[in-house]
Amino acid sequence: MSVYFERGVKEEIERAKREYRKIYKREWKRNKRTTSHEITFLLDKKEYQELHSEAQRHRRKITPFIKASCFAYIRKNYLIPDEASIDKILQLLQMMYATITIVIEDGQESLEFEKLRNTIQKLETEIRYQLISPPVKDE
Repeated sequence: MSVYFERGVKEEIERAKREYRKIYKREWKRNKRTTSHEITFLLDKKEYQELHSEAQRHRRKITPFIKASCFAYIRKNYLIPDEASIDKILQLLQMMYATITIVIEDGQESLEFEKLRNTIQKLETEIRYQLISPPVKDE
């Protein structure tokens, strides 16, 4: 290809670049297919609209939403509609727990603070579990 760049005509250089790009893309796709898999499926308008609106409700783009939904279903986890709000709740619980721990460590320990700390820790664990685990229906 360097022969074209040294003494080639502009059209020959452009054609050589296109040919190189085509070969490069083909090799890249071949390598990509060995490391990851691609799935394609078709949706009608109604299905697409339903997925699109749910993805928007979950504040995600459609492809990541579909992927997260599939794996949540397989792993029997709950797909959280608004992760930012849930993260904020968990952060507040952790801050309350940390504050109570600091108060206890500063020597202001009392049985009530210890109970409160244990309650908040149990609450945080239970909330975290409830948020990521879908309700199980008895059959």
